[in-house]
Amino acid sequence: MRRELGEEVPGLVPTGLSPYEDQYETSPDGLSVPVRVYEGRWSGPAESVDLREGVLVHWFAPEDLDRLRLTPGLAELIRRHAAGRGGATGRCTRARC
Repeated sequence: MRRELGEEVPGLVPTGLSPYEDQYETSPDGLSVPVRVYEGRWSGPAESVDLREGVLVHWFAPEDLDRLRLTPGLAELIRRHAAGRGGATGRCTRARC
C-alpha cells in the first residue's frame, strides 16, 4: 500500500496505515475480484496533494456519499467506518459483506 501511494500520490504519507477490511467487487467481466481496503490518517489540505491518477482528492462527510459515484459496497464500508463499526475483525467474505 505504501509503495502504491508513493507512486500515485507522492508526498502523502499516512500514519497508522493498516488493513481495514477485505471486500469482493464484481469486475466488468462479471468476475468476483478481491479488494483490500486500508485505513490511515493524514492531516493536510487536499489541494496540496500531487495526485497522479484520478481527478480529485476531496474530504467529504458520510452524509454526502449518495452524491458520489461509488459502488454500494464501498459506500456501506465508509458508513460503517465513520460509525466506528466493522474493520479487521469484521472482514468480508464471499458469503457476507
